[in-house]
Amino acid sequence: MNFLSFLQLYAAAGKSRSSDFLILNSTTMVAQAIPLLHTYHSVNLYLDNDPAGDRATCLIKLELPKAKDNRILFAGYSDLNEYLCAQGIMAWIV
Repeated sequence: MNFLSFLQLYAAAGKSRSSDFLILNSTTMVAQAIPLLHTYHSVNLYLDNDPAGDRATCLIKLELPKAKDNRILFAGYSDLNEYLCAQGIMAWIV
């Protein structure tokens, strides 16, 4: 649900879907994703606020210092979906 939540917020903010998105179903896929991420001018990260998300963020940032860690947007919550549910935002998204 995290990606669907993100897309709804993205659209609500008036952003177009002209961006590419890479969804990792597991942080074990980070090493495989890094070569692809190198081909982009900008990389925004929205990984979970947990030890696995911390490790994945560190690995990506080591390889791509330009990558922006956006977890501050949902600090105090395990992920974007948990944050949205706690804020009552999911009611108008779904």
